[in-house]
Amino acid sequence: QCYLNEEYVELLKTMVNLTNLSNLSISSNCQLEQSSILLKILKQTPNLASLSVDQETLISVLDDDDDDLLKMIKKLTLLKNDHYLDDFYQISTLWRTFRNIEELECAIKNRQSIRFILEYLRNLTFMKIHLETITVDNSFVCFAEEIVGKLGRKIVAESALDTNTLSIWISRKK
Repeated sequence: QCYLNEEYVELLKTMVNLTNLSNLSISSNCQLEQSSILLKILKQTPNLASLSVDQETLISVLDDDDDDLLKMIKKLTLLKNDHYLDDFYQISTLWRTFRNIEELECAIKNRQSIRFILEYLRNLTFMKIHLETITVDNSFVCFAEEIVGKLGRKIVAESALDTNTLSIWISRKK
């Protein structure tokens, strides 16, 4: 169990130049003393391009004032911890903040979440979706193809039935 507090962040700064940090992963086992701890780290990592964090932890630090702070992140992994991207208010807050995301990995429970993700994240080129209550089948892939087709894009999808995971590569139609 990890416990992230001000003291830990100061210790981290003696070992790592946060300015040069491009990839940050915070385990879902890691507890934050305050949500502001993550924000403090993010403010000191201007070159951060990839963030992996528990969804609830991330949502707890989001604020409209921090939009510019997080726009440099291109790859976002929302760790599974019995949280799903199905609360559309939370999703819209995430996507307004992370509008430049090109790669996304997350867990969902309903297929309408795919529509929301694809419509909000116009820069998305790859997404890996862990489907918790939905079986990956051709109708699911057709659903995603229909959505991106309306957006003037096309996809290539690959499913892993043993893990109920769907990987989607998205490109602009030529």
